[in-house]
Amino acid sequence: MRTDIALEACLNVAEEITGAEWTQENGEDKVVVSTVKITTPEGAKRLGRPMGKYITLECPYLRENQLEIHERIIEGLTKIWKDFLNAFSKANSILVVGLGNRRVTADALGPQVVDQVLATRHIREQMPKEWKGNLGVVSALAPGVMGQTGIETGEIIEALVQAIQPDVVIAIDALAAGSIERLVNTIQICDTGIQPGAGMGNRRRELSEKTLGVPVLAVGVPTVVDASNLAEKEDMDAYYVTPKDMDVVLKRLSLMIASSLNRALHRLSPEELKAYLY
Repeated sequence: MRTDIALEACLNVAEEITGAEWTQENGEDKVVVSTVKITTPEGAKRLGRPMGKYITLECPYLRENQLEIHERIIEGLTKIWKDFLNAFSKANSILVVGLGNRRVTADALGPQVVDQVLATRHIREQMPKEWKGNLGVVSALAPGVMGQTGIETGEIIEALVQAIQPDVVIAIDALAAGSIERLVNTIQICDTGIQPGAGMGNRRRELSEKTLGVPVLAVGVPTVVDASNLAEKEDMDAYYVTPKDMDVVLKRLSLMIASSLNRALHRLSPEELKAYLY
């Protein structure tokens, strides 16, 4: 079964996995936060993904227009971001990269999130003193896909990391789910980086600390599911299923993820962030 979700990989293995731990916490509004920790090469091989920590937030209201619930989800995501960033010895300068093709609705999560991230690296030296304690050093880029640029996306990001030398890279990408129940109802954040296109069998250059030389956090939402997972027919491998209202849903999801990133990377209230952004 093709999936980018570590939790699904765990659930698909019937027996206990050596070198992997899984915990689950149930919250209000039917929010479920699961943490998968892969701690050994054996566990990584069994689950088919790198060692590290994967946090999955699931909620049936993610795709719905439920503003109060979404605000609480943003607060939860902000805490997850801060916990990951606090684990690094240095996280002063952040590069946010939105992967994907903005012209393809189901693949436009990364660019849409980047469009709403408050980038400040270019104005750092011109900031009034009273602002410097509140605004982080953030760069943001949506590099497109190789079919648009003729350049491997990983090559663009590697060159950019060498040029501006961020402390941490945060990559956003649309993911593939193994089951329709998690389609646009799940957000996964991990500290292992990302291999774009892996869930769809179109593996591109890996973005990780190993390839970039700096820690890489990754966040994604499953926007497609392999049709063969649903129909259990081999001739369906070339087809993927996505919700018919994906354009509307993606606006909500990208806003939630961008809002959580802005709150985690800058010391600003939601009202102050709106003033800066709009």
